[in-house]
Formats: sequence, structure tokens, C-alpha cells
Amino acid sequence: MRTDDLIADLAGRVAPVRPLPPPLIRAMYWLVLAAITVAAGVTVFGPRADVMVRVAQADYLSIAVLAVCASVFSVIVSLTLAVPGAERTPLLRVTAVAIFGIWAGTTVWEVVHEGRGLPVFTDPHWPVCFGRVVLVALLPAVMLFVMVRRGTPLRPRWTAAMATAAAASAGALAVHVACPLDDPGHVFLGHLVPVMAMAAAAVMVRRTPTSTVR
Repeated sequence: MRTDDLIADLAGRVAPVRPLPPPLIRAMYWLVLAAITVAAGVTVFGPRADVMVRVAQADYLSIAVLAVCASVFSVIVSLTLAVPGAERTPLLRVTAVAIFGIWAGTTVWEVVHEGRGLPVFTDPHWPVCFGRVVLVALLPAVMLFVMVRRGTPLRPRWTAAMATAAAASAGALAVHVACPLDDPGHVFLGHLVPVMAMAAAAVMVRRTPTSTVR
């Protein structure tokens, strides 16, 4: 077959391709789904009795704001990384990591300041919150990975970590609103550790012996 005939044959088989919307628009779609999932989780678990009082207090509100910001920035980063060349600067990634750093640092500082250590064996409630974070995060995580797979991530580990962290942060927000316990050790183990664990698990799943992309 001549080259011209081959090109014509291949061109004749090409199906129309609909370009993906910009990452920010896709992130907004996902955030709506995440908000609905968070609201559903709070409805099922039931909000803490004093939530309206606590939301006006800085220590409680700051954690909620950090969870929201972590989810928002992480989903934007993951969907941006899913499009080759869309990330013009690593600023968004750095910002997302910084937010998680502040979140973790704030929580660890509260644990240290409290001086009672981590209640790994003395608090029977933190595994319940851990499971609830994962449960609420499952649907947003699946939907976000479907959205990411429509693109072509060139940094699969970063993309997987950010996508999972976005969903897990939404789960942590739902549990933060529902959980009546304010003990820093409980908050660290039951609310924050599942976010870190899910993100780490996503990175490990994406790691393959033949992968050369970083």
C-alpha cells in the first residue's frame, strides 16, 4: 500500500474527538459531587450536637478550612496533571503540599501541646472515624480517577496522590463535622491519618517496576 493510500485509510477511520473541558471546569464539576457526598455523610452520621458553637471557634474552623482548601487545590492539581503540558508551573502542587503540611503540623502540634500522646489503644473511637473518612471518600475518589483516566497523566504518582488526597480530604471534612470528639490524638489518628494513608496507598499502587516517569 502506498503511503498516500495508508494515510487516507487511517484518516478515514478516525472518529471525532471531543476535547476535555479545562481542568478548572472539570474540578468544579467534581467539587459539586464531593460537596453532595460530604453532605450525605454528615446526614448519615449526624452532625455533632454543638457544631454551630464549634464552627465559630478558631481551632475547629481552621481545620475545616484546611480540609476544604486541601480538597480544592488537590483536585485542581490532579486534573491539571492529567493533561500533558497543562501545568505551566508547579506552584499549585507546592500550594497543595503546603496546605497538607500546615494541616498535619497544626494537628501534631495540638497532640504535643496536649501532652498525652496518641491514644492508639486507649481510644476505641478513632478506628470508626478512620473508616468513615475512607467510606465517604470512596465515591469521590472513583469519580475523580475516572476523570483523570480520560487524560494522559505524565506524572502518575503525583496525579494519583493528589486525586486520592482530594477525595480523602472531603471525607475528613464530613467526619470533622460529625465527630463529637476534640481530643487531638483522636483527630490525628481518626481524621488526618486516613487522608495520608489513602494518598500513600495510591502512590504505591501507581508504582510499577517498569515505570520511568517521575
